[in-house]
Amino acid sequence: MVYLVTGPSGAGKTWLLQQSGIERVTTYTTRPPRCGEEDGVDYHFVTKEVFMEMVEAGLMAEYAEFYGNFYGTSKTPLLQAGERALIIEPEGSANIGKFLDELGVPFRRVWIATPICLRHLFLSQSRDASEAERRLHDGIEGRWQQLGLNADIVLPVADPHLFKKSIA
Repeated sequence: MVYLVTGPSGAGKTWLLQQSGIERVTTYTTRPPRCGEEDGVDYHFVTKEVFMEMVEAGLMAEYAEFYGNFYGTSKTPLLQAGERALIIEPEGSANIGKFLDELGVPFRRVWIATPICLRHLFLSQSRDASEAERRLHDGIEGRWQQLGLNADIVLPVADPHLFKKSIA
């Protein structure tokens, strides 16, 4: 099973996976490491030339360019047996989902929807603030299915216990 984990920056995606004990797939990037990041742990840091060679060789399940740097996921760890998780942007999640579906690899999309993220979503979709607040309350109370989110599992916070319960 592959879990495709998405959420806003700072939502706790990495922490959630560290606490849950599910192996995290390390992706590739051409950007330089930030302070404290380790090659092979946070990302596989490679040059643009190496990255494009991997793309041309058909080794990437998906890739994208953000702010002049490439980010991508190798096919190999996605095809290995066992549970693993991939932290990924929503667009990449759609592409990886198609890739896994074609190969018959089971996967589930997980969205960490922090209350502020939900508030923004509901304000943009609601007629007025009171409707948005009602929808936010419904979401926090656990009625995620009514929200129409493109995820199999929606977590209101990065809670490893709730995550484990959701995947059991």
